[in-house]
Amino acid sequence: MASAARDAIETGEPIYLTAAELAHLLQVDDKTVYRWTQTEPSMPVLRIRGVVRFPRERVLQWLADHEQGQARPRRSRSLPAGPHITSQRVEAWP
Repeated sequence: MASAARDAIETGEPIYLTAAELAHLLQVDDKTVYRWTQTEPSMPVLRIRGVVRFPRERVLQWLADHEQGQARPRRSRSLPAGPHITSQRVEAWP
């Protein structure tokens, strides 16, 4: 038996997750998980005679690979060229 599988059995963590378990873990609806299996060809899924299971470690790696990372800092918009409006008071000529 593979080391990861043996470790999962010994710790009591499931090797395969149901759609409901994965949905609960990700805080999404079951239907969302099923939709991902149809629209995301890279998502690890096991289908056997109508039974759908998700290999836990591979799904966790798939999620990590799909993280968006840190947001890029916003660039400040430069002001258009031309006269600038200021808050200084303009005095009238005598």
